[in-house]
Amino acid sequence: MHRNLGLLILTAVTSFLGGVLHSQDLYHVEKKLQWRNAPLTSEIIEERLQNAAAAYSDQAPIPRIALYDLALPADSAECDRLHGNAVILVTAVVQDSSEIPLARCYLQSEGKTLPLQAFTRFESRVSDRDLVAQVFGHYRCDAFYLFPVRLHKESTQLLVDFKSHRTAFHLDELSETIPPPSSISYTDNPPTGEVLQFILREFPGVKTVLEPEKTEQPHQ
Repeated sequence: MHRNLGLLILTAVTSFLGGVLHSQDLYHVEKKLQWRNAPLTSEIIEERLQNAAAAYSDQAPIPRIALYDLALPADSAECDRLHGNAVILVTAVVQDSSEIPLARCYLQSEGKTLPLQAFTRFESRVSDRDLVAQVFGHYRCDAFYLFPVRLHKESTQLLVDFKSHRTAFHLDELSETIPPPSSISYTDNPPTGEVLQFILREFPGVKTVLEPEKTEQPHQ
């Protein structure tokens, strides 16, 4: 159950200024939170969203918010079973439903763009009574991507493109290089069962939505 570098959760907020909801030239706020050596529960995600909504309620409505969490393999054996991959969860809440699902999540490093392989996603609606809906919108998407450990390098940029209105939404600049085990064979197609088992352990709050009838088809 150990996560060797824990969780990194970052909130990126584009504030609503000048009444232009769809502008790319919006004030972009990033807040880096702590590493955690524990699974990410749905309660933690909700707490992060609620805290952000409270902090930015005086600027509502805000077009969108995105949080991400990176879960790394516990050890070299698990890294091998996952074919050298970690898993990243991006949670986005938006005012305009046409912006989700996310178009892509990707890295930029040394002038190259490196798309991350989508694994599965699910969408939901935030309650009208929820402060998150009042500040960031009613429409939520949670998307999982495979994150090759070998690509976690210092100064690499992590970004997402929304389905409409906003591209190159900056989530983070990775602050360190994680040296991957040299014996790992890296592939884009780790066993689906191994990835699901890893997700259910590291993101226990998503267990019900990963039932077959409630989720997109996982990457094979």
